Amino acid sequence: VGGAQQHKRMTASLNKQIKETKAKLAEVEEKHREMQKAYQESQEQLKEVQQQSSAIDEEMEQLTAMETEENQSILSSLRSLVGLNENLKKQEEEFKAHCKDEMGRLKSSIEELEKETGQLDTEDKERADLIGRQYEADKQKLNKIRLLLARKNREIAGLQRKIDEVPSRAELSQYQRRFVELY
Repeated sequence: VGGAQQHKRMTASLNKQIKETKAKLAEVEEKHREMQKAYQESQEQLKEVQQQSSAIDEEMEQLTAMETEENQSILSSLRSLVGLNENLKKQEEEFKAHCKDEMGRLKSSIEELEKETGQLDTEDKERADLIGRQYEADKQKLNKIRLLLARKNREIAGLQRKIDEVPSRAELSQYQRRFVELY
């Protein structure tokens, strides 16, 4: 009788282990399916990005092929304006970062002073006012830079429209052929 009970306990223990192992297997298989799905999605995204990249490369080659002596000066001025635009954006970002750093430093120094004195006396109030004025001045500079950037972007857009309005040699020759065919 004792051996039969021990056998039943071992059988029950082994059945329990089998169920746990099956549950773990199902969990691992589910994770595998999820990871396989994520892998396929990332592969699809990679293909899309590669297609977009190749399309952009082809378009760049076409644009380079369209470049002639006639529009060379316009394109060079456009390139310089785009470079200037990028430079202004970079300067704006650097200025923002500098202002944030300066503001954080000034706030921490204000907090330290408040802790030391317990309250602001007249010198500290003047200093806080000076910091506030400096912050407003920096904010105005940032707005001026943004306005300049917007103006440059409008100029670039205008130049791009002008370039698009000028027909290329191929278009002119096609127009001439069509005109000759009509008359």
